[in-house]
Amino acid sequence: MPVVTEAGVLQFDNKARVVTGKRVATSRKRKAAPKLSKEEREHRQQERNAHKAKLQSCIADVHEIISRLMECLHDEFPEHSPGYYHQFVMQQPKLPNEKKITQWMAFTSLEAVKDNNAQEADGGEHQRVSGLSKLLSERWNTLSEEEKDALTTDRMKELEERRKDKKHGVRNVALSAFQDMHITMTKVYEEVRSNTDRPVSDP
Repeated sequence: MPVVTEAGVLQFDNKARVVTGKRVATSRKRKAAPKLSKEEREHRQQERNAHKAKLQSCIADVHEIISRLMECLHDEFPEHSPGYYHQFVMQQPKLPNEKKITQWMAFTSLEAVKDNNAQEADGGEHQRVSGLSKLLSERWNTLSEEEKDALTTDRMKELEERRKDKKHGVRNVALSAFQDMHITMTKVYEEVRSNTDRPVSDP
């Protein structure tokens, strides 16, 4: 006989359930990608580079158009700067003043990744850069200026590109909508829970 649970769900006994057949596990083998020749790989890389260059050129043109429009807004409403209107229209968060990327920042970024990878491989825990600052400072002081330049030049360029991508990257509308909804639902849940747990005062 079926039983109604405390949650109000109708539950049947396991013996009363009818099994129509056994499930057979099937696996799909992924087809191996065809191996490309050296010429084909170089051709694809050239196509990707050309596409990236064209995209960056178009984005630069769009930024120029937006900049002119912000100047027009500033001329019409001079109480705010063009940068203010750019943040307002593009819905960009207010970021603190950006610090200049230095060799020390690039060095700590590289060495922290190496140290953490080595520790995780040995079963250790991930550490922040602040926890490795003393050790990294000792390594940094043993390097010559030529060694510092050789170690940090490429990393500084990577950090600059990463900062630009973060500042001018394409906005993921779907992800932003999900995050906004998640934050809203979390606040609603906390408000409901606080009201539920709140003692009722006497009239």
